[in-house]
Amino acid sequence: MAPRQQYALANPVDPKDLVAVQRFAKTLTVAGRRFGTTLTVDRVEGQFFWHAWVSVLDTAFKPIPKKNWDKAELGAAHDVARILVMGLGQPCADNFIYDDRTFQIRRPLTIKKREWHSYRPIGQTRLQPDS
Repeated sequence: MAPRQQYALANPVDPKDLVAVQRFAKTLTVAGRRFGTTLTVDRVEGQFFWHAWVSVLDTAFKPIPKKNWDKAELGAAHDVARILVMGLGQPCADNFIYDDRTFQIRRPLTIKKREWHSYRPIGQTRLQPDS
């Protein structure tokens, strides 16, 4: 598991808490394109989900409205989101979400990882984000 994935797993968030979610944001450059990405583990009503957000960024690092994405940008955003959750959770249960500026994948955690969250000892040190 990559350090970014480990950090998300160790620090689940309420997806409605945008301040908490923002801590997981990173800009990636892939094949000359810039993407705003976020990878979290969402806790919703006692259930856990991997959640990857991807937006295509302009030269000023602002999200481009999805209606302005060309086919290559849409395909690249899908690929980046899939890479963020590669090897995680239950891909057969993926939920694809589109809004005006992002493509998102929301995926249930595996049973093993859900149990890890349920039984984590109190006071266990949380992982810190990689720099």
